[in-house]
Amino acid sequence: MLDDTRLDLVPAQLAGTFASIARGLTTPSLVSLPLPREALRCVEGTDRERLLRDATVVWRPAGQETVVVGFGRELLLKGPRNSTLADAAAALREATALPRAGEATALAQPAFFGGSRFVAGGTTHDPAWDGFGGWAFTLPRVLLALNDGGAEGTVTLRLEPGADRAAIEGRLAEPLAESHESAGPPVWPASARSRDWCAKVSAAIGEIAGGRYQKVVLARTSDIERPARIDEGGVLARLASRYSGCYVFKIAQAGSAWLGATPELLCQVRGGTLSTVALAGSVPRGADPESDNALAARLMGDAKERHEHALVVQALREGLAPFCDELDIPAEPEILRVPNIQHLRTPITGQLRGHENLLTIVAALHPSPAVGGWPRPEAMEAIDRLEGMDRGWYAGPIGRLGLDGDGEFAVGLRSGLIRGERARFYAGAGIVPGSDPEREFAETETKFRPLREAVGDR
Repeated sequence: MLDDTRLDLVPAQLAGTFASIARGLTTPSLVSLPLPREALRCVEGTDRERLLRDATVVWRPAGQETVVVGFGRELLLKGPRNSTLADAAAALREATALPRAGEATALAQPAFFGGSRFVAGGTTHDPAWDGFGGWAFTLPRVLLALNDGGAEGTVTLRLEPGADRAAIEGRLAEPLAESHESAGPPVWPASARSRDWCAKVSAAIGEIAGGRYQKVVLARTSDIERPARIDEGGVLARLASRYSGCYVFKIAQAGSAWLGATPELLCQVRGGTLSTVALAGSVPRGADPESDNALAARLMGDAKERHEHALVVQALREGLAPFCDELDIPAEPEILRVPNIQHLRTPITGQLRGHENLLTIVAALHPSPAVGGWPRPEAMEAIDRLEGMDRGWYAGPIGRLGLDGDGEFAVGLRSGLIRGERARFYAGAGIVPGSDPEREFAETETKFRPLREAVGDR
């Protein structure tokens, strides 16, 4: 599928159909066609890790078997470093309003995949994030849906009325795989030492005691360097296999890949129903069922963790109020267990009042107290002042928006930036009254574990 020989299958069978549809267009349109069976057989015969490695985007929703893999960039929408989610929503609203023609397969529906910075701009600049911009969303030219039952695929082109067949053949023959050539090793600021980061936590605890804010999330980084190029495909395959309850993602830009396995849904819209999850408060997993249950019980009864969780629930309730008439919010949280950690979790659902753009809702919810703090303005100022690093896309929204307006966005947690032989991982901890710097540091170490294990660094 991804070498020149296999790509020859696509133009030969689809260019004529695309050209025929273009002759009937009256305005620029997005035209989709299913991949022929011959091409899908090549896909099914290609190593899965290679597909993940060479993909432009990867998206595996939590709890689902199907992995959606996109190649090429039929449309790329991108904003500068200081551009906001509101700017992204406007650009996506215009792009998804393009007329559509042709047909797509059930599982490989065309969509924009992407995300944004945790915060537009910021006073600290890490050049590792320069290629990603303030936000970026890609409509892949080829979208595959992979599962144990086989593969489905859709090709999408933006066509002008009467587009020439020869030109279409040339576009379909363009390389789709992401280049593994980089501009050289990244120049990353050094990660904070443990004692320095704990000192920042201590400062935040003092500010909370002084009434400046109720909660702030402080993040840190951890760098890994391997003797050879880190195989993104292998990393993603291991994350998808081990963390079935998480959203697995990859966004490739400018020789780097932002990828991870996050447990936190920010917002999902399906047919007018909105879903989100409050996820805050955590403890490690136990070594056996008895200790695991004991830790879960401690988490449920921990006043500090429950307070942290309640702040997130309240913020989501307030953020969703303009969009939903009623919200279903359980009175008590439940325990979410993933292989290395367990969290307090409260699922929230509601019926949308209108047909609001999903990115507009995402912008209203982000950043939640789970990744920023509360009250939001004071917490964001404290992060900018205390953290001393550029979060980039860490803890920002990451997901997909279908051309029909449905989609889902997760929070970019349990994630890392990979470039060549180097990787930088990100993790944070919520600081509230009763926090202990050493305990919060240990929590970030637990959150680093999925990525460290996935790249083979124990």
